[in-house]
Amino acid sequence: MENYTIEETERGTIPMTSYKFQEYNTKNVINIGTAGGWTKASTGYTFRNTTKKTKQLLTFLKKEQNLSKFTKPSKFWFYDLFFLDVLAHNEEGPNLFSSLFKKLKFKLFLNFR
Repeated sequence: MENYTIEETERGTIPMTSYKFQEYNTKNVINIGTAGGWTKASTGYTFRNTTKKTKQLLTFLKKEQNLSKFTKPSKFWFYDLFFLDVLAHNEEGPNLFSSLFKKLKFKLFLNFR
């Protein structure tokens, strides 16, 4: 094993929430990224969803002018909310979450986001 020194560590909080950020969108203003509710509630993953939503927004803007009509829950929204509920109300929630990723094959893990 090579010698190394840890010079810096990173800390953060994953925004795992079902809060309806998109309700703050108006006819003329739309929030994007986490502020727009584009974070996957069950994982906190935002980058891929933002890329996908940005493409959808461009298509939407060609047809519609009222930005408050843009956001619709995905078909997985219910599953995300269910999973968050399990995590929040079950003392084994954190163990369940970590074991889920330990058992998944790497390719499936990447698709979970």
